[in-house]
Amino acid sequence: MAAEMATTESLHSGDVKSRVNPKMHAQHKLAISKGQAKSDKRFKDTIRNATPQGYTQASLAAAVGMKASLLSMCRSGERAMFLSRARRIQDLTGWPADLAHWRGGLIEDA
Repeated sequence: MAAEMATTESLHSGDVKSRVNPKMHAQHKLAISKGQAKSDKRFKDTIRNATPQGYTQASLAAAVGMKASLLSMCRSGERAMFLSRARRIQDLTGWPADLAHWRGGLIEDA
């Protein structure tokens, strides 16, 4: 019973928020992003160089109205990307909205 109670007390609910300091400047966030693992390098290089301030994967996801984790799954091929979002990403970054550039495929919006 005590073990159950300890386990229950340690659980939390709700989304885990980003651990990045919200007061951090965009340039600092980009520098951290560049130091991350080099998976999907062409996509990440494209979004970082898209505008003078560039995008991180999280900031790009926010700009198109989705969670960063969903964008990551679309990039890895685990999920398909809505065509409207892919086109918005193309408008913002220049990353093509075609099947060759979205491993999980593209689907029409419902």
